[in-house]
Amino acid sequence: MTRTLIKRLSIFAMLLVTIAIIASLTACGGGAISTVTVTASGQSGGATSTVTVTSAGNTGQVVAYDPSKLPKDSSGTIQWHNYYPSIAGSKVTVVLTNITHSFQILGKNQCEQINKDQNLGIQFTWSDSQQNMDNMQQLVKSAIDSKTNCIVMDPIDPIAFSPLVLQAQKAGIPVVIWRYYTAQKPDVDVSDNLYGMGMLAADFFASKLGGQGNVAEIYGDNGSFASDGRHAGFAAGIAKYPGMKIEAISHPDDLWSHKGGYDSAVALLAKYPDIKAIFCHNDEEAGGAGTALRTEGRAPNVLLVGTDGDFPALTDVKNGGHDGSVMIGQGPEFGDLVMAAIEEVLQPGYVAGSQSLIFQIPLYLATKDNINTVIWPPNV
Repeated sequence: MTRTLIKRLSIFAMLLVTIAIIASLTACGGGAISTVTVTASGQSGGATSTVTVTSAGNTGQVVAYDPSKLPKDSSGTIQWHNYYPSIAGSKVTVVLTNITHSFQILGKNQCEQINKDQNLGIQFTWSDSQQNMDNMQQLVKSAIDSKTNCIVMDPIDPIAFSPLVLQAQKAGIPVVIWRYYTAQKPDVDVSDNLYGMGMLAADFFASKLGGQGNVAEIYGDNGSFASDGRHAGFAAGIAKYPGMKIEAISHPDDLWSHKGGYDSAVALLAKYPDIKAIFCHNDEEAGGAGTALRTEGRAPNVLLVGTDGDFPALTDVKNGGHDGSVMIGQGPEFGDLVMAAIEEVLQPGYVAGSQSLIFQIPLYLATKDNINTVIWPPNV
């Protein structure tokens, strides 16, 4: 199913494993119960690995790869920008929620750099919906009408954009999802491992606390697939350690924000003075929670981890403001995956909608110990 990707990205094999994790936790203040099932299958020593993932409705074949096995030049430098012959000269329309976000800028720059380095001549059209669903839907409709060769988008709502994914595929235009997902399966989903983000934070807390202690969680937006996925992974991760539990979950009024993180942390510290760590669903919240910890005199004694790995967060980690940030990819990894996804669906003879793959973006936890070795995003 994955013709050139398998040749180019050195797919690694996994041992046969089936993991079923049901993580359920009734959140403080009426949070939802999250259930996530992960099933993995592969063959030792084979060329490919497949993982079927059910997380907030997203199911497909996950194609994993091992960056350490990518081609290197004589100096040992990884040659990320592999050649992409089948997409040369193609028209690719990219519709993003917010093109000014540091991660979106990073991905855009990476794709454009590959296009330039390989002299591909791809005609990229980059559109910014400015976080407005009506704008995004109109931009996607216009892309379909333009008969572009491929549509890449990060849908604001997984349900609302499903009819547009189907409409594009019926018009012969394959769809690549940039980080999120839609209920209608796209051709390729270059996906955040939302579940893995929460799991990574939980394991970090356990390692620092010796597997003992109560922790808290600050939601981004109750009911959103991004928050629910991170919560499910965090809940399952903490459940692995009998000496730990999630004592409270806060659902701030100010969603995904510094203020929401600050207000939530102040309330959590007052009501649950024994908590040893706080996991925030994004770095904006973690910044606010960090301010609260310092204001309340609790900063040295309460661990704090956010997600996204944006520039201010990494600066805060470096300066000791909080303990870690879960990063979504490093350096050119994301752009390389997006370009590989585009190439996969623009192969000669490919039929839009005929397959559904997930290219999962690697995760990293940036901490003070490794902050000087991780690749930082743009400062925007």
